[in-house]
Amino acid sequence: MINLNIDYADYKCVNSHNGYAVGINSDKIKFDKLEKEIIDKFKQHIKVAKAISIVFHINQNQNIEPIAEFMNIVNTISSNCNIIFGTSLNNDIDCNEVKLDLLITGLETV
Repeated sequence: MINLNIDYADYKCVNSHNGYAVGINSDKIKFDKLEKEIIDKFKQHIKVAKAISIVFHINQNQNIEPIAEFMNIVNTISSNCNIIFGTSLNNDIDCNEVKLDLLITGLETV
């Protein structure tokens, strides 16, 4: 696994939409609880978002499959939305855990 950095241009794109924004900088979450902890909490916002940025803080030995599954769920829920994601390596996180930075923008209401 390598770092997939989100840069200033990515954040500028995500933040270019009018409206409200919501987000989270999570504590460590087990991958098997990620859908319940994040998707269930933010599903209504993801449906109507104009843009979403997601940064996964993961162990360098992490299997990419749980991230791909999570992103497939986000893509399925979201409408016509610009989604940008990246990874940040952190070996203090176990291979079955993730920390997540999520920013959802372009919301008409919160």
